[in-house]
Amino acid sequence: MGTNARNLELSAAFFENCGYEVSSEAIRQNGSDLSVDVSASLVLVDADVFSDSLREVYRRFCEEDVPVVLLLGTVTPNARECAARDGVTDIHEKPLRKRELRSLVDSQVNGVPT
Repeated sequence: MGTNARNLELSAAFFENCGYEVSSEAIRQNGSDLSVDVSASLVLVDADVFSDSLREVYRRFCEEDVPVVLLLGTVTPNARECAARDGVTDIHEKPLRKRELRSLVDSQVNGVPT
């Protein structure tokens, strides 16, 4: 199991322990195979870099009015501008501590202030 797969597994377990129902999908370079689950309360996208292929993936959720939060290795002004224009709900630079991450998700899903 690669590092990304292990991180996905650990993240899913963390959010399940927080009481969330989690559906995790590892998004590979070919994001066009990803189906949009419009019943989702939130899509949390964890990526190292902002790219056109990443935009293709999250735009599909934004088009269905599913809130999208991006976690990126580096958030550039261009990434922030493009994400906002595309309809991304929020964008943050990694790493985030578990408490920060939970607070972020709680605020997006439940309207709990951070």
